[in-house]
Amino acid sequence: MRKILLIICLLVLVVTPVLAASGISIVIDGQKADADVIMKDGHAYVPLRFISENFGHKVDWDGTTQTVNIDTGAIKQTSQQYTSYIQQVEDLINKLEAKKLQVYNLINNTIDNQIAETRKTIDYNKQLLAEAFKQTSNELGGFPYEKELLEELAKEEEKFEIFKQDAELRRKEGIDAYNVWAVEVDQIIKELGWFKSSINENSKEISFKSIIDGFYNRAEDYLNVGEQG
Repeated sequence: MRKILLIICLLVLVVTPVLAASGISIVIDGQKADADVIMKDGHAYVPLRFISENFGHKVDWDGTTQTVNIDTGAIKQTSQQYTSYIQQVEDLINKLEAKKLQVYNLINNTIDNQIAETRKTIDYNKQLLAEAFKQTSNELGGFPYEKELLEELAKEEEKFEIFKQDAELRRKEGIDAYNVWAVEVDQIIKELGWFKSSINENSKEISFKSIIDGFYNRAEDYLNVGEQG
């Protein structure tokens, strides 16, 4: 609530016999309003309550402290706006933290899935080889190719190990790149934390919205990582 202290002798609410109604009309947004306008020394005086209430403000008179209290609602709205700013900052921090985890898991899950799929392919190939050698052996009335079968199966295992080593190398490269990327994300998160702590009603000159928009613009590319298929 905004408190306005007025010296009683200056209150426009008090009309002395020296002041007489002027007959001046008041028009607000094209509509004539009824109010006593007093002319004195070339100035027009209008009741404070009339002006305040016509602009949507609540007026109270405290006779004990001789105070006129005018509530414009501005502080309440400002507090709500600051709360909104803080929520936007927290939302962006949470999105960036979630994106870090998503990207890290994406790298590992992609490599793990590739290794698992290759393992299935190798096992299937080994099964086909075993069946082929078995059929050949049956056709020849025996099983003379056991050594050759074991050699072919060993080659398949060698293929898998080579693929796995290559996949682990790609995992390491991916994690190394992720660590560099994550440092940049952490820097934005850190700056957001500093900025969040500065959001208060004592810094009204700061354009919080434009700063938050700037953070979202900076974070956009990071938040889009891993979203393209």
